[in-house]
Amino acid sequence: RNKRHKSAAVFGHFSNVVRREGEEAGNISIYWFDQGWFWLIPLQDGCTSVGMVSDPGYLKQRDGDLQNLFWQTVSNTQGVAQRLENAQLLGEMRGTGNFSYQSTEMTGERFLLVGDAYAFIDPVFSSGVYLAMQGAEYAAEAVEGILTQPQAALRHRRRYERRVRKGLRAFSWFIYRFTDPALRHLFLNPTRRFQLRRAVISVLSGDVYGRTRIWPQLLVFRLVYHVASLFFWRQQKAHRARLDKVEHTVS
Repeated sequence: RNKRHKSAAVFGHFSNVVRREGEEAGNISIYWFDQGWFWLIPLQDGCTSVGMVSDPGYLKQRDGDLQNLFWQTVSNTQGVAQRLENAQLLGEMRGTGNFSYQSTEMTGERFLLVGDAYAFIDPVFSSGVYLAMQGAEYAAEAVEGILTQPQAALRHRRRYERRVRKGLRAFSWFIYRFTDPALRHLFLNPTRRFQLRRAVISVLSGDVYGRTRIWPQLLVFRLVYHVASLFFWRQQKAHRARLDKVEHTVS
């Protein structure tokens, strides 16, 4: 289990959720609140998947069941409250803990792990299918190399491992910091300077394997993030204190 992914979720399907207007009606929406974030995913049958993601401690400190905590948090999150004002739950609410994991080994004698067989990361950026498909392509190249050059099997395996880990690291950097006030500020106030907006959109859409020249811009973005963290140090400190308080309360 990946302990750096400290998240849990409560989710369900709802009818009568207000959708965005026009061409944006089918877009996924994300709303932040102090302890986490909401997803709203419109589905073709007219219902909407709505989920609340937070630190596990936030869910454990509740008074009552998960559904009560869900609606309480909805009422305190303005954008979500407006869109779910007349919503009706279809079926039951469900909860899940941290299911992110990473195997200790990716390759070995006569095996390679591909996609979720090796690692599963938080699906906040819907990256899993792309990572699995790209990983399968790299795995096929590795297998071909091993079969044609058995004496170089270790080299082909190591190359496969480096390529897969590069993609996982690129996504995970954003996932680990997704609720940080500094990163939230940068996401909500994007800039085209130094092509930072383009680089972030590119990597979050799956371009994490070096096919586009975005890595210098991503390094600049990370530098900007660390500088922003200095300006938002009070918010960062308060954010971490809230998480620590909740974790201490339920420990």
